[in-house]
Amino acid sequence: MTSSLTVIVPTRERAEFLVPTITSILAAAAEAERTTGTRTEILVVDDASEDDGATRAVAERFGTRYHRIVEHDGRRDPGVAIARGVQLVETSHHLLFGDDDAMLPMHVSTAMSFVSEGADVVSTSYQLTDPLLRPTRTMVLEPPHVGDLARGYSVVNDGAVVRTELVRDLTWDPSLTGIMLLPLWVRLMLDGRTFAVSTTPTWLYRRHEGNISAELSAADQAIRDRVVADLQALVVAELGELPDGPFHERRKVKLANREARWKAENDPATIALIEKKKRRSNRIDVRLRRTLSRAIAP
Repeated sequence: MTSSLTVIVPTRERAEFLVPTITSILAAAAEAERTTGTRTEILVVDDASEDDGATRAVAERFGTRYHRIVEHDGRRDPGVAIARGVQLVETSHHLLFGDDDAMLPMHVSTAMSFVSEGADVVSTSYQLTDPLLRPTRTMVLEPPHVGDLARGYSVVNDGAVVRTELVRDLTWDPSLTGIMLLPLWVRLMLDGRTFAVSTTPTWLYRRHEGNISAELSAADQAIRDRVVADLQALVVAELGELPDGPFHERRKVKLANREARWKAENDPATIALIEKKKRRSNRIDVRLRRTLSRAIAP
């Protein structure tokens, strides 16, 4: 059966970004229909923008579905718009997409090729860019592991393609702000759902001063710490342990190496040896200067 896809674009007062974003999605949708037969629609969910209808006008200009949240909840993260968007999805699959990012033409077709092979969730690698969408760094994702997810590592990106029926009835809690999707990924992984990853970068993650994910506030960090603690308890309750994921394993090795270097650099014997070498070098320099002075003296 041919799959269908909704691209949910939560947005608030970013009409200037929406134009290139929607243009890129339309190009990716056309390519996916040509190569995989996937029918794609775009759903712009306006998080109560106060922009004199500019956001609505962009959506109407491109003929996309449009839904407006009447009242803004005061949070920077568009959690309410995301949750509402998922409830409005009428297709077999959906994905979230940033209102300031851009798809490359093969983005949808690449993800849907994994869906056709049986994947329930598909993450895609990407390129970080500057404000003008010029690539600065390539981010290649690895297969996710429940141990990494339960420790709060973002090894499944928010824009992953998901089978809609698997998540529609799960809890979408906007109060969790930027970590809202993490409990969903852990739940699906504990349920044995199939996760896939495309290592080919197929979209552009624009970095600019207005990024809402640029840094965590103290309140956001407290929420993250609480959610991660709850997820770890859940994993232990269902699996009997909190397994080490590959990302966490590498991080442990990195921290251990860093600690070893610090200890070596601060070891009294090492410090004494370094100081001894410095004194010897200084003495040699003094002798060389004296020798040179005598050699050039009249």
